[in-house]
Amino acid sequence: MTLLVSSKAPEDQILSTILDDLTLERCSENAPACRTHHQHSRKKNQSQYILGQCWVYLAIAFHRASDKVYTAIPVMAFPSPKSGNTSKLKIACAMLKSVRQTLSDRAIRLLTDCWFMNYS
Repeated sequence: MTLLVSSKAPEDQILSTILDDLTLERCSENAPACRTHHQHSRKKNQSQYILGQCWVYLAIAFHRASDKVYTAIPVMAFPSPKSGNTSKLKIACAMLKSVRQTLSDRAIRLLTDCWFMNYS
C-alpha cells in the first residue's frame, strides 16, 4: 500500500507523511483494546471521559496532479493496546521504520501534532 500511494507523488518532491492518533468511540467495553480516554475537545454536551479505542495512523500526503488538490491517504493504522509495554510512541516508531525501509530512496518529511514530542 505504501508503494502504491507514494507512486502518485512526483519523484522529485519530498514525500510528506502524517502521524497522528485518534480515539474511536465505542458503546461496549468488549471491543479489543477499549478503555476510558480523556475527551480533549471539552464540549459542554459531552462527557469529560469517553469509552473508546485509541488508534495510531500514518498517512502519506501529496499534491494530486489531476486537479491540484492536496490529499492524505492513510497507509497504516494500528490500535494502541489496553495494557502492556507497547505505547503509541513505540507503535509510531515501528510504522516509521517500516515506511523508511520501503521508501529508502525517497526524501521523507514527517508531520505530527505536538503530542509526539513528549518522548524522552
